[in-house]
Amino acid sequence: MSIDEVADSLPPMLKIIHERVERLSLQNLGSAIYYLKEMAIAGLPWSIKYEQLIYDILNESHKKRANLTIIGSCFMACAMSHLLSLGVVHRQSKNLIEFIKSTLLPHILNEKKSIDKNQICALVWTIALAGECIEVPQSLLLYFINTGVVNSLSKANEISRMLWGFTYFYIQSSSNELTHALKKSMNILFKKLELCLEKRDGYPEKELKTYTKTLVLAAFWLNIYVDVYTLTSYYDYSKVNISKSQETLLKNMRKFFNKEIIESEKGEAGFSPLDILLTEYRFGVEFQGPFHYSDHASLEMVGSTIIKLMTYRKKGYTVIGIPVVDISDEKVVELFKEIKQHIDKCKQPIGLNLRNRFDVFLDEPTK
Repeated sequence: MSIDEVADSLPPMLKIIHERVERLSLQNLGSAIYYLKEMAIAGLPWSIKYEQLIYDILNESHKKRANLTIIGSCFMACAMSHLLSLGVVHRQSKNLIEFIKSTLLPHILNEKKSIDKNQICALVWTIALAGECIEVPQSLLLYFINTGVVNSLSKANEISRMLWGFTYFYIQSSSNELTHALKKSMNILFKKLELCLEKRDGYPEKELKTYTKTLVLAAFWLNIYVDVYTLTSYYDYSKVNISKSQETLLKNMRKFFNKEIIESEKGEAGFSPLDILLTEYRFGVEFQGPFHYSDHASLEMVGSTIIKLMTYRKKGYTVIGIPVVDISDEKVVELFKEIKQHIDKCKQPIGLNLRNRFDVFLDEPTK
């Protein structure tokens, strides 16, 4: 597709951006990424023409990077990270990630004292959403924590997002100092969100579900008891949409397992459901389509997928994540056969090693 063909096929707003990209300020270039992100959230069709536009925006942003302000860097980092977390960017994901890591994060780190609480909250949440493709400097996370921002948050939306983001970084942390600091902040945020949920009738159902799931997730990782069944009594997993490819994979799986032990879109109360769950064996399968990855080339997972897999792992499940985009139906069927043989032989799906053969993500339960 030529540049002219791209321009002709763009929606009106994006066509204007495309035609004026060289004259746009960094603020407007950031707004263009934000607009693309909002289109993706709204579920509008994504195509190669948007990839070309992202390429042009990044090129122009790189040329004008000397004019970056701290507000602009935070805004662009949030918009780009959120866009990556939606799993729609293909050809330009590497360029987006590189711009965040090499240009925006260093600038944010150098000018961190100028960042306000709203920017900190947005950064923590959106970068956590993007997942493993972006590594935040530990010093920056510690600075965010030490600002005392968690004590100043009062809105349920801000508290929930900050708590979810800190939970992601807590799960990923390999530093005792960072882990301790995150845990202390998570405890504060947990109590704040718990107080907000005492007024549960004051929130729309969708927001209430998000806040409740964040609370239950944090409680699990902090080893805090909550009455999960009461909190989540209104959940209805039967409304979950199952794709045609997932239906086919489920049908194939039931050829090799007892039908009564196969559950689709089920999970433990309060936690995101797994695509396939074998409760009897504490074994689960996730069919990971394109929306599970921020970078499709390297299969770097988004934050929500990492949290789900690591949480079930900590709960004692073995969870296999199958990258559906890269695995054929024949390999899936062969994989199911080997899982069945393992369960029949061991009665406990621990130690299954199929990573090299099938290129699947395998979690073994903690002991």
